[in-house]
Amino acid sequence: MKKIILIICMFCAFAAVRMQGHPLDSISTKRLLRIAHNCKYGINTSVDLEKAAYIYKYLARKKHIVGMRELGLMYIKGEGVKRSVMSARRLLNEAAACGDKRAMCELGRMYQFGDGVGRNLTIAYACYKEAADRGSAQGCYGAGYLTYKGMGVRQDYAKAVELLEKGSGKNHPGCSFLLGTYYAHGYDTVPDYKKAEKYFERAVKNGHGWTVDLTKNNVLDSIKAQNASGKTEWKRISSSYRSARRMKAMCKTARRDSIAGTWSGKIYTYDWSGKQILKEEDLSMYISLDDSLLSVRWMSGDDVRAVFVSDRRVGNSWSRRRITDEEKLLKWVISNMSFEFSPDNTMYTRISTAKTSTREKRKPMVAIMKRDFATTSIDNVLSVDAPKVTPMPITDDRFTVNITARKQCMVKMSIYSVSGARLADCGSHHLSEGANNITVNVPLAKGQYILSIDGEGMHESVNIIHL
Repeated sequence: MKKIILIICMFCAFAAVRMQGHPLDSISTKRLLRIAHNCKYGINTSVDLEKAAYIYKYLARKKHIVGMRELGLMYIKGEGVKRSVMSARRLLNEAAACGDKRAMCELGRMYQFGDGVGRNLTIAYACYKEAADRGSAQGCYGAGYLTYKGMGVRQDYAKAVELLEKGSGKNHPGCSFLLGTYYAHGYDTVPDYKKAEKYFERAVKNGHGWTVDLTKNNVLDSIKAQNASGKTEWKRISSSYRSARRMKAMCKTARRDSIAGTWSGKIYTYDWSGKQILKEEDLSMYISLDDSLLSVRWMSGDDVRAVFVSDRRVGNSWSRRRITDEEKLLKWVISNMSFEFSPDNTMYTRISTAKTSTREKRKPMVAIMKRDFATTSIDNVLSVDAPKVTPMPITDDRFTVNITARKQCMVKMSIYSVSGARLADCGSHHLSEGANNITVNVPLAKGQYILSIDGEGMHESVNIIHL
């Protein structure tokens, strides 16, 4: 009998709780949103992320758009909840499906930068564009930015300007800054410095603080000078540019003996449409191939501008699959290089670089070079075979460099990181005619390095892997 009474009492208590409902049911949705917002940002109260997340979870269960979006944002950053990109994406997708513009933009950002999801610029553009069509200034910036650079969508300055104008009218600083850059350089149009200054000033006014340097200190004057020199240079190198654009129709396969060696020439940086040359520089490239590994030293004078070590090849294109921890400290890295040859043995090298922090590509570059026969003449020192390091991979600080030379000379050896930093000077060594075995003792941490060998007419690079 007592058990029956106990069961009845428990049932009544449970029913009473169900009748009372959730403790937040008695508070209006508008007030709940205000409380959660204040708790999240510490407005008129102390910051309480757990309480804010608790309220947003309650609203999300009721399929409230703002609740789903805000909870999704908290899941991305792990604020008040355990970080979960899957939960964030699900909630943001639901909010975006209900027409929430901020959720669309956040999804666009996630796909643009690969934040917890696979990087997909096409999806990112679609998310931004949908938000832009609904009147979002951030959506206008995202879609305009990707269209401006041709990322995830065909590059088109006219469409980009249309989107950016719309966002700038809504006081988005990023939109105004890009428009200022567009008009200052005259991409696909005649430079309009009055418009450029207007948009730069609007960007500063709306919070894009660092652009103040573009409207002061005569920076626009320097852009004018750069534009003037660029127009005169265009006529001189336009034929090379046209050759580079149609090089696929006249190329031959790059072989080991055609690509390895020392090359000298010019590197041209283009605007995003590839129609206007913005910058021209002299450069030298020391290229070596070791089986499937390609290593390139990009030199400007005696300075190493960049080092590229590839571990993946598709046809005449080499790329790298990951960025090392050391390279993450740099502003940019080379992500891809492709080599093609015209019938006159001119080498055209397309170079793709990316921002290290976001992996976004930078302006396209094409290097037009000729083999530097002055440093590869048979009268000078040459390796009959490419220099080799034994053992490979190395497991301690001592290794041997095997070089076959055509005549006696001195060479200097240095070790570089894959990011181009010079790590060690291995000294100068005398090479006798024929085979040479040079022992090097340099303390190295585990990782991948480049051994540079430079001498009379000799510029060689060897990949080193330290386990």
